[in-house]
Amino acid sequence: TDKIHIVRCGLDFRDFPDPEPVPATPEIICVGRLCPAKAQSALVTAMSKVAKAYPEARLTLLGDGVDRPEIEATIARLGLEANVRLVGWATNDAVRAALTRGRALVLPSKAEGLPIVIMESFALGRPVVSTIINGIPELVDETCGWLSPSGDQAALVDNLNELYALPPETLTQMASIGRERVRE
Repeated sequence: TDKIHIVRCGLDFRDFPDPEPVPATPEIICVGRLCPAKAQSALVTAMSKVAKAYPEARLTLLGDGVDRPEIEATIARLGLEANVRLVGWATNDAVRAALTRGRALVLPSKAEGLPIVIMESFALGRPVVSTIINGIPELVDETCGWLSPSGDQAALVDNLNELYALPPETLTQMASIGRERVRE
């Protein structure tokens, strides 16, 4: 074991000044290539259930890819035009701006390593809703976000409802725990 050294991925915190508190916004952010592995279609379907309890709920999807037509069709079929917005590809600065103005990052992926966007979300002071896959549970747990089994729609809906039920002050406290984990 003295020959093995773990070198974890990290961020340069000079690029992430002290974050603003979580705003009292209904907007959540999802960043990633629109594809089956990222499961944004399932997220849009989950939003249809969340919007019943929280009609003001908003999801902004940043990214593009092969699932865009399916996601657009799902938005139309479920009547979510007021709740879900597709932005397309975005620059790093635009992603950071979206995360900063959002309530949380949501990443319902089926396949990931340890997504940089989760680290960035925490560094920007935003909690995370994601899935129990690969390296994600190394950073995300109930103290700084929510995890559900990949593909578990009911658990994703429950996590999003809990996210919307909590005040921004609690979300800010949760995100600060995630920020310290990323810093470490």
